[in-house]
Amino acid sequence: MKLLVVAALVVVLSVLDRVDSSAYDKIVSHSRIRAKKEGPNVCALQQVSGTKKKYFSTCRNWYQGSICGKKATSVFCCLCSQIGLAAQRRSPARLFLRPSAVQLAGCCAWFMLSLHFPARRGCHPFIPVDLQPSSSHPRVSDSAFCHFAALLNFHLLDSVLCSEAIMAGASYETLEGHNIEIGCDGESLTINGVKMVLKKDIVTSNGVIHLIDQVLMPDSAKQVMELVGASQSMYGDMVSELGLVSLMRPKMEYTLLAPFNAAFNDEVMAMDQDELRVILENHILKKKLVLSQLYNGQRLETISGKWLRVFIYRTAVCIENACMVRGSKEGINGALHLLRTFIKPADSNMFQILRSSGKFKIFLSLMEAAGLTQLLQQEGDHTLFAPTDDAFKGLSQQDIALLKRDVNALRTILLYHISNGIFIGGGLEGGVTNLLKSLQGNNLRVLLNNTIQVNSIEVSDPDVMASNGVIHYMQTLIYPEDLPVGSQELQTLLRRVVRHIQIKVQHRDELQHELQVNISPIIVLYFMMPVIEGEPTITKVTRVIEGEPTITKVTRVIEGEPTFTKVTRVIEGEPAITKVTRVIQGVHIADELQFQLRHLRRVPPPHIPPLRLSTK
Repeated sequence: MKLLVVAALVVVLSVLDRVDSSAYDKIVSHSRIRAKKEGPNVCALQQVSGTKKKYFSTCRNWYQGSICGKKATSVFCCLCSQIGLAAQRRSPARLFLRPSAVQLAGCCAWFMLSLHFPARRGCHPFIPVDLQPSSSHPRVSDSAFCHFAALLNFHLLDSVLCSEAIMAGASYETLEGHNIEIGCDGESLTINGVKMVLKKDIVTSNGVIHLIDQVLMPDSAKQVMELVGASQSMYGDMVSELGLVSLMRPKMEYTLLAPFNAAFNDEVMAMDQDELRVILENHILKKKLVLSQLYNGQRLETISGKWLRVFIYRTAVCIENACMVRGSKEGINGALHLLRTFIKPADSNMFQILRSSGKFKIFLSLMEAAGLTQLLQQEGDHTLFAPTDDAFKGLSQQDIALLKRDVNALRTILLYHISNGIFIGGGLEGGVTNLLKSLQGNNLRVLLNNTIQVNSIEVSDPDVMASNGVIHYMQTLIYPEDLPVGSQELQTLLRRVVRHIQIKVQHRDELQHELQVNISPIIVLYFMMPVIEGEPTITKVTRVIEGEPTITKVTRVIEGEPTFTKVTRVIEGEPAITKVTRVIQGVHIADELQFQLRHLRRVPPPHIPPLRLSTK
């Protein structure tokens, strides 16, 4: 009887062993087919410790080293068999791994490298010694092992670089697409500033290998929260502490809008936790959006259900009041964009914001008198430079009434404070004059340095976001240049409330003259000088110089030709006449002389008694 029981037990055990072996062979065969068709990391075989149970493993099960909470070891890697199949053209053999042997990640890594090297000559790999997490390097996420293409390509350079040929601080592009920085620290090589090269310059027939003790993680193989860098560490910590990570589902994609650590000042850190949570909810979008997918006017939904607007300017991309900084990243399930400040989404329109503020009562009353209140309430995209009540200091009720009396002039003044489009401080070009056309028609000259200036007037509080635009608070009115003013009274009033104004005053007789007024602070200096009353004292001083006086004789020499002066003496009285009788053959000389005198002189000749000549 005992013999029969033992025989039956042996038969059962042998059958079970064949069944187990048959199932094992089926798993292995199936794994080989999948590996050949779908690529790496799909056919690890794990065995639960202390049992003969073997399971087809997933990335997560293999990486955790357990199945259903029980420790398991990898006993088969079909990918290494596939290497033999592809390279040696023979039937694959089963490869059983000891716990101390190379793990699946290393096997898969070599499989992936084998796909690169036959097709590429002159590759330059950085091969991690062990991809398993340890105390020497950070933990590698489960998803990274499921994205081996990006992970391993990040360890390959399409060039041959020995250590002596590497220039310190040089950046090299990997096959994954992102760059790594390779430098030197003494005799050691550094990658991205970290000493991790254990052995360098392993020269092969088709490249050079450097062994490293850490895994190089590209952004494309990281989860979205792993994209947060050191300069945004406070954002990542607060998102985790306030429980916002739990709102992000595993199979969904998100976009993080991460402010720099400097944005978390004392005022922000002193906020109530619930209030800070609401603010940070506005910095996580429900959808993965890279920079190239953003466009002007786009609306983005946050995980809290609020909508944010996108503004594209010539030199900036902004979301509400916050503009992005260079350094965006893209991961497996999301993207990361860097911001300098916190986002302040709009909850109310312009009219509601100004009324709830309580500092714009006079401005709102003027808008109502001009019939422009509806402009602040309706939907649209406007930029408003709103003067506070301080801008009207010194004006009496009569002065306000004077402004409201001339409706056309009032509308001109108010419309000059409003421009079409939404222009925030970060979207303006710095160092140049930005011209914004107002609804009145004239241009506003906006300058951005450390602050915003409009027509040389500094904006006191910029970028107050509204659902229909943006408001910039000011402490004064602004007035368009070269615009006629209806009356002398209005001109006098504007000179009191406008700091910089160039206006034309139009009189009733249509005579126009231009007045330039620049109001600036006047510094009065007082000097104290002593004053002494009484008659002044006069002291007479005579200076005596001893010695003979010096006499200098000066002879004046005048160069040039001498001047001759001809003097004609005129003697009054009757002329003395001497009679001369001369016998001349020919023409009578007296007649000839008289003839010449008549023709030479234009005036009548004096009366001279005729001469009688006789011939004896």
